[in-house]
Amino acid sequence: MGYPSAGDEQHFDVVSAYSGSLFAKTFDFNALWSRVSSVCNNILAWDESPDFKGQKAIQEVVRAYTIVYRLVSAPCNECPKLVRGSTNQEDVVGNGLEGTQALVVYYLLRDMIRSWLSKTVLHRLKASINTDPSGLLKTYLKEWKTFIVAVNNLRVVFSYLHGPWQKYGAPPEHPLLPTEVLALIQWNEVIMVPVITDPMGKEVLNLIAQDRKNPLDGTNCVLLRELSEALGTLSDPRANFYVTTIEEPYIHLLQTFCQDNKPQKTKCDVLEYINWCLNLFREEAGRAEQILNKSSIPLIKQRMADVLIDKNIDYLVGPLSLWMVNNNGSGLLVMYELMSKSTTGLTKFTDTIIDTVFRKGMDEVDKMCEESVRKGESIYRAVLKGIISVNTYFEPARAPFKELKVLDKPMSSGLEKVLENTRHIKSRTALGEELARLAHMELKSHGTSEDFNRAIREIVLLFELLPSKASFLESYPKYLTERLLSETYCETFERLTIEKISESKGCTNDFLHKCEIMLSDVVENSKSLLDEFNLTRSDGFTKDSWVFNPRVLTCYMWTAISADTSIPIPSCLSIRIMEYQKFFSRVRPKRHLTFVSRFSRGVVKMNLPRGSGIQSLELHVGQLQLLLTEYFNQVDEWNVEELFKIISLPQNDALFSAINAFVRHGIFEIFNGEEKVDLPLDKVLPNYIIRLVPLPAAKKRKLLLYPYEWGGTLQNTMANSSEFSNDHVDASYVADQVKTPAIQATLIRVFKSSGTLSFAQLLEKVKDESLPHFTPTVQQVKVSLEFLINRGFISRSDTNGNDFSYVS
Repeated sequence: MGYPSAGDEQHFDVVSAYSGSLFAKTFDFNALWSRVSSVCNNILAWDESPDFKGQKAIQEVVRAYTIVYRLVSAPCNECPKLVRGSTNQEDVVGNGLEGTQALVVYYLLRDMIRSWLSKTVLHRLKASINTDPSGLLKTYLKEWKTFIVAVNNLRVVFSYLHGPWQKYGAPPEHPLLPTEVLALIQWNEVIMVPVITDPMGKEVLNLIAQDRKNPLDGTNCVLLRELSEALGTLSDPRANFYVTTIEEPYIHLLQTFCQDNKPQKTKCDVLEYINWCLNLFREEAGRAEQILNKSSIPLIKQRMADVLIDKNIDYLVGPLSLWMVNNNGSGLLVMYELMSKSTTGLTKFTDTIIDTVFRKGMDEVDKMCEESVRKGESIYRAVLKGIISVNTYFEPARAPFKELKVLDKPMSSGLEKVLENTRHIKSRTALGEELARLAHMELKSHGTSEDFNRAIREIVLLFELLPSKASFLESYPKYLTERLLSETYCETFERLTIEKISESKGCTNDFLHKCEIMLSDVVENSKSLLDEFNLTRSDGFTKDSWVFNPRVLTCYMWTAISADTSIPIPSCLSIRIMEYQKFFSRVRPKRHLTFVSRFSRGVVKMNLPRGSGIQSLELHVGQLQLLLTEYFNQVDEWNVEELFKIISLPQNDALFSAINAFVRHGIFEIFNGEEKVDLPLDKVLPNYIIRLVPLPAAKKRKLLLYPYEWGGTLQNTMANSSEFSNDHVDASYVADQVKTPAIQATLIRVFKSSGTLSFAQLLEKVKDESLPHFTPTVQQVKVSLEFLINRGFISRSDTNGNDFSYVS
């Protein structure tokens, strides 16, 4: 392909190209291109052309753009021929067509840039080699910056060349690349040749080596930084001159430096070696950030880690286990800082921590379990205490890490291995139940805020480590029931515990919802109802003589509660219960109250005669003991047989327990005739008399006669083989969750078809409607029925409280 020499002989055609109307005539291609070529040469040499600047330069660029516009949009005479390949000169791609003219202009532009680079820029670069230590680098940057400015102006001149209309119809093997891409390709092919890149690489490495001895001045640092950025711009799929010229030689030199200068392991301890490596990492990272591209920094750190860490991994982790056991937190911190720079090192660091915690945990758990066996205490409690002991033991080792929490995950993994491998755990279900019991003991204690926060952290840690969490999630609400109803709780810490457990992996939404409802029932709903009830009181009791404090509980959430109608209610209490039920039916007309005696308790003030040392005693009693106080307020002495006949319980064990509690605290005495009877009283004999002691020998003002004890205390049981699977779930727990919606649906279906039913009739209908292997229990039917009543689907008869019907 040929193109004319620069000149301005065809003045008429050039003027016409500037001012003629579009497609008004045919222009001479050579004359127009000669003018464009002249302007482009001025653009490429803009730093050496004193006249090519300011307003004149702008005018020249705009005029050149106008001529290029004519060249690619109007037919021209004598357009150079374009052939497909150098070996086939006869295969001509058109002549005089617009698409061909655009392609000819494109290749003329390419040849013009290439000629300028080879004749001018390359010559200057060769001349600067060996002039001074960084002469080639300075010349390269100067020529590069000049070239980039020129390319930006060439983009304006040839911008119309790259429109979609000009590319239409062009041969696919001749793509019209953007001007800046075309220019960079020519720079790569002409300038980035070994005769230039090899000396450049040597000058760069010499400056870096000089920097290791004495830090470079600001000028040379800026020079290297700008050179890295310039070479990075030239990266393409075919070649990355930044990598080949700077990055790879730099990394090779760095590896050699690290290998030759690292301390000998036989002449220094591990801590000295670690500190030397960290200092080198910091120095090289700072040097790389100052003079290299950011993309090089991860690779540089990786190569340094290969030499300094991976090849010496066994030497480095040698003292790690001992440092962990001795709680050498500062040593662990610097060890982690170095190991974290290598994937292999970090993995080895983590595995060593896990193994150390595991071995320490196994020893501690074995020791505590053997001690518990000698004392006859719970093995599962000993396992949990052993885990907490190990976690506490390593707290000094974790302290220097502060907010990093680097050791938390490997420590948890080590403790999990202890629970999975200890021979003392026979039942994973029992372990979860024991944790719920341990949480109960901690949360009902009267400790400081710091004690509660520590206990909560330990509970959450143990919950996260449990192999099977279902038994804990089922048992925890039962113990929460005891704390809430016995008022041995702190609302703030109860809510915090539930919140922290719910944030842990393995906690269910059902657990969170149930616990929140239980707390809300006691600390919010019951209190607001009581305040409203007290405003409507009509009896003559004052708050000083009679305090009634009911708890209104959502029955289907408090699954451990069931009413026991066999225990008589004292008359003083039954009056208030009836009044409260009337009040409740008025403010909550669609809900029904059932009194639960099992969880009821009260405080009775017992006035003592003069000379007793104290004026009165506070007797904390349950419902049966309150019933006894009512009888003994009337008569000081009762025959045992007569007393049991009046109270009339189907089973006497609870009444025996209540009487024995009074006797143990010196409130009652039991006689057989005139002979005092020793405890325990466990059978009804006709001659036995119970008397109220006139002057109890009490030193305390408060006697807890009926300490609240959870009736559903869980016992450790032997496990079958299925309980040791990783995904073990308590079958009864899952079954209740699955059955509940089905039971509710069955109740709705029965009421729709049968109308009003008593509870006994409902049970028969439900049994007939249910499959043999899916028949619900009486308690499950009660819970589902109460749920439907509270939701307004079923209503209780106003005339007969035992009849129910569907609300249509």
